[in-house]
Formats: sequence, structure tokens, C-alpha cells
Amino acid sequence: MFNFKFNLTAIKIMLFLLILTFFLPFFAVSCQATEFTFSGFDMAFGKKIQNIFQQDGSLFALVLIIPAIFLLILSFYMRKIKEEAKQSFLFKNIFIIVPVFNIIAGFTSYFIVKIMVDKKIADYLGEFSISSFDVLKESVHFHVKYGFILYLILNILILALSSVNYFRKRE
Repeated sequence: MFNFKFNLTAIKIMLFLLILTFFLPFFAVSCQATEFTFSGFDMAFGKKIQNIFQQDGSLFALVLIIPAIFLLILSFYMRKIKEEAKQSFLFKNIFIIVPVFNIIAGFTSYFIVKIMVDKKIADYLGEFSISSFDVLKESVHFHVKYGFILYLILNILILALSSVNYFRKRE
């Protein structure tokens, strides 16, 4: 069936790819022919948009990547960790807990960014009439990009491989 050493190597590769997705476009806001994309890095540290507008970053976005970095580092030290530490509940389940946390954090960030975009539009149109807001709201679209989708898929794959390891060890 599954070899733990192979499985851990596959998890390491997926964790590395997961970290790379942080630099790919996660979300986009488009209005007619113009589209602005935001990667996880842009969400964390901010982005200047066409020398007109500075979108401030939020360190909350780092929650999307720090657990993956931690797991990748931990995966290289698995053999060196004492056996007593490996028996703790947290350690035995860390490769399951972190992807679940990442998936929840990913969806949470989606909803937060969507709310922030809607609020920016409302603030921008604050002095205009309600009908102007409705017109602009219809022309501005917020959508998910491939970086976010890859982020979720890689977390699901890591969760699946970790679950296989978990249940194999229980047998």
C-alpha cells in the first residue's frame, strides 16, 4: 500500500508547492476591461494599484502560509524528534490539523476580502446616489484566481495523504 517515507516525501513536495501558491494570484477584482489581482503576498504586505491607490496589507494573510512553512520545516526533522514527543496528540495529528486549519483560513480570507472589496466600493461611492452604487456594484466583479484554487487543492491532498498515514499507523 502506501510507504510512509514516500508519503512524507510527497507531502514535502506539496508543502513546497503550497508555499509557492502564496505568490500566485488568489483573488481578482475586475471592472469592465481592467482587472487587479491579489496574491497572498499582496494581501499580507500591500500593493500599489496603478500608482493611484495603495492597498494596505494585513498580517492576517500570513496565517495562510505560516502553518505550511512550519510543517515543511518540521517534516525535515521528523526522524530527529524524540519518540516520546512523537506520541503526543498534537504531534501525531499535526499533518491533519494544519491542512484543515489552512482550508478554513482560506475560506475565511475569501469572505473577508470579499467584504473589504464591497466596503471599498461603498466608501468610494459614499457621496453618490444609491443608484450609482447599484450600477457600479453590477460592473465590479470579485472572483477567485488559480493560486487560491491550487492552495485549496494542495491542502486537500496533504490532508488525504496524512489521513492515509494516520489510519495505516492505527492498524
